[in-house]
Amino acid sequence: DFRGRSLTVRLDDGRKGRARAEDRARWVDHGRGKEAPSPWHHGRDEACREFRRVVESRPEDWQAVVSAFERIPKPSRREFGLMIVYYAKRGDKHHARATFENMRARGIDPNAFVFTSLVHAYAVARDMRGALSCVEEMKAEGIGLTIVTYSILISGFGKINDAQSADNLFKEAKTNLADLNGIIYSNIIHAHWLVLPDSSGPSKFKWR
Repeated sequence: DFRGRSLTVRLDDGRKGRARAEDRARWVDHGRGKEAPSPWHHGRDEACREFRRVVESRPEDWQAVVSAFERIPKPSRREFGLMIVYYAKRGDKHHARATFENMRARGIDPNAFVFTSLVHAYAVARDMRGALSCVEEMKAEGIGLTIVTYSILISGFGKINDAQSADNLFKEAKTNLADLNGIIYSNIIHAHWLVLPDSSGPSKFKWR
């Protein structure tokens, strides 16, 4: 008795505590335990969506694209990568490189996609020496060349009539990659086609 009242004491053998812990774990696993996004995160997500919308709908308006990118608070690797891709398609190697260095200065490490996009920027600008320099950076960081990287390089050397360098890269790709796709075969054929005399035809191309 306590002050004239009967009290009942229930002993917990740990089952209730374990049950509550399991409920919390399930709650988090199903996503119901995530905190609501803050206004800052919401604003950032909106800015990212707007940037992607401008890139897709108004690619010719580079000022609008750049402005949309600059409005993103703390761009992630994804947004930096898309910006480098944008410059690469225009053959603007200088802004592509500047964007790449800006990303690294913020402590964001490039991945194979970002490096390949930078290689593409140099290839479109027909600066294959610069493209190979990017490849050396890529290898130095332990990132292997993808089939897209090889394809871009082969196409780039083909456009400057350097079939030998294109051929060397094609052989390297065959050695390093398990499978090659139709695009890379098309690019190596085109690279050799461009250096054939005008009187030569497809039958003159000998597969190596």
